[in-house]
Amino acid sequence: MPARHAVAVFALLLAATAGWSESVHREVLPSGLVVIVQEFHATPAVEVRVSVRAGPLSEGPLLGSGASVLLQRLLVSSGSAAQGADEVKRAIARLGNEFNATTTVASTSYSLSTVSDKTGDALALLASMLSNYQYSQLDLQREREAVLAMPAPTPEVLAELLLNSLLYRQHPARLPVTGTPRMMDQLTVDLMRRYQAARYTAANTVVTVVGNVNTNDVRKWADQAFAHYSVGGYQPATPFIEPAQYAPRYASGQLELPEQRVVLAWRSEAMEHPAQPALWVLAELLGAPGHGLLDRAFAARSLPLPVTVSNRAPIDQAGCIAFAFACAPLQRADCEQTVRACLDALVKDGPSVDALASAKAALRRRLSERATSTAAIAEGLASWELAAGDPGFGRRHREAIEATTADDVVRVARRYIVTDMDAHACTVVLRPGAESLASGSGGTVQPPTGTLAPEIVDLGKGARLIVRQDQELPLVHLRLGVGGGAGIEEPAVAGIGAVLAELATRGVEGRSRAQIDALCQRAGFDLSADCGPHALGIALTCLPEELDRGLELLLDLATRSSLPAAELAQVKAITEQRREATEGAWDERLLAAARGALLGEHYGARSPQGSRDAVAGLDRATILAHWQRLTVAPNLVIAVYGRFDRTALRATLDRLLASHAMRDGPRPAPLVAVGPASSSPMSIGFHPAELAAVALAWPAPPLAERGRDEAA
Repeated sequence: MPARHAVAVFALLLAATAGWSESVHREVLPSGLVVIVQEFHATPAVEVRVSVRAGPLSEGPLLGSGASVLLQRLLVSSGSAAQGADEVKRAIARLGNEFNATTTVASTSYSLSTVSDKTGDALALLASMLSNYQYSQLDLQREREAVLAMPAPTPEVLAELLLNSLLYRQHPARLPVTGTPRMMDQLTVDLMRRYQAARYTAANTVVTVVGNVNTNDVRKWADQAFAHYSVGGYQPATPFIEPAQYAPRYASGQLELPEQRVVLAWRSEAMEHPAQPALWVLAELLGAPGHGLLDRAFAARSLPLPVTVSNRAPIDQAGCIAFAFACAPLQRADCEQTVRACLDALVKDGPSVDALASAKAALRRRLSERATSTAAIAEGLASWELAAGDPGFGRRHREAIEATTADDVVRVARRYIVTDMDAHACTVVLRPGAESLASGSGGTVQPPTGTLAPEIVDLGKGARLIVRQDQELPLVHLRLGVGGGAGIEEPAVAGIGAVLAELATRGVEGRSRAQIDALCQRAGFDLSADCGPHALGIALTCLPEELDRGLELLLDLATRSSLPAAELAQVKAITEQRREATEGAWDERLLAAARGALLGEHYGARSPQGSRDAVAGLDRATILAHWQRLTVAPNLVIAVYGRFDRTALRATLDRLLASHAMRDGPRPAPLVAVGPASSSPMSIGFHPAELAAVALAWPAPPLAERGRDEAA
């Protein structure tokens, strides 16, 4: 009687929409237990399903340990409160020997397929199983070893795990449901029992029965079966709000595959969101086998088929719409461009009347097919109850699919995919590896860059190196960060950071500006500098093979910048031009006025280019002293992101730091911030344009306080 453990963390919405008819009965018993019954007399079969709100979403401090999966396996394999493991196996056999247990991000479910006269026995067995606290440390160790010994995930499952790690930054779905070995080792029997006592309560449990039954009988049997079940109280899962995605995210792996597999995905909404019906129609329009828009577009360009389009709509987490295909490495760019072009065309022209009708008919057919299975109906009713607190939500969802218009499809395609398409994309690439195929091993997986914390390395004297690898990226981005900016500038030298940002890249000891420009041109460097309220930065982008020369130039600029006096007048003029351009733009003036009204004398209200008089009065001696004040070792951070070898990077840095001495000294102290005198300031300005503009602004926490809130 092995328990089937679901590694995939997405609930299939099609399964969840099939389970509604007018005979559905929902009742909350005095204990808080939710009982859902659908009488389905076309078959003698009965599906009994018990779902508990116990998954990674509710693990709290145990997140990442796989506690929900291990508890599910313990309850199944260690018997019940009244019977041993062998007796439970025999009882399941007498009931039909069709038992399954699954764990997803939001819940754990236990289901038995039986016949009508055994329904009461099935409920009693499941209730006794879920009330079992008799497992031991040996049982826990056995199940832990079994989870760790699971076969390597299939390419499809691995792609889904990597995709989850890209889609989510805060939500528990970013981690495998089974947890990680190191966290799993921390679990004890006492922790497991406390977790079970907190989550396995009547108010967190949904009992669903579908089949040839009588509703009143089921209610009586459920009340009796769960009479000794822990009552507890309803404990809603902690809501996780995902931060907005501002840049594309990548993850890659190397497996024993005949060809490269690619998944493109864009985040959408949870299963009960009003946009979901249109998203399902969109996925069907694009991905219908043989006649979907993408299959036709790929065939027209002689690209490999098929293209699989899936709308993933889980419980209590944002979903996604994903496009998967297999191709040769040289075809990947053409395939991705075809997906994007097809989406752009759909948003521009909309779907045809026939295509929209075909998509809705196909969805209706699949929903109807699932409505003939007691197991699928029970799964659907339980899913909607867990997601929306209403098993009848599925009927309304089906009606919304039927009512979806072409405008609805265009709207969701534009909102969730086409708008800022590149910035919001998540890409997973599974590559075939010659070494893996030759060795017969299972292959290797590169950890997704967005899910791992950057590595922070102490370079000595307080200087820090921050590195994050992304082998999917064909470039390396370097950045020298120097704490400073307007936050440490007295009014008399306001704008000195902006001048320094421009001047620091114009020469180093032994190399003129012309020589630096020539090096950048030969090596393909993109060199730039900027200055904000809290830091001055010098950024360099290079090809991976030019990383050593890029690092050398960056360290030259940090420790040997000559700040050429001959360039100072031109740099001042450029700084003044930027300030005037900013002041001349009505939107920038509006924001500056809002900052001034809200922040008063705070340095955050100043222009990054400072004042005209302060910049004009700067001389090289003042600028050099300020630069030396900034470029002390504790105030320097070097960041490296992209495709590189960590070991080679550290060896190069060690070699370069031996010849580039960093100065000791304290970090510059920030100015004391002074806010506005009034708690409700208002500022009115005028500009020579036809339209008026209004900006409303509210104060936000300081950076340090916000960081503490996010960490907590």
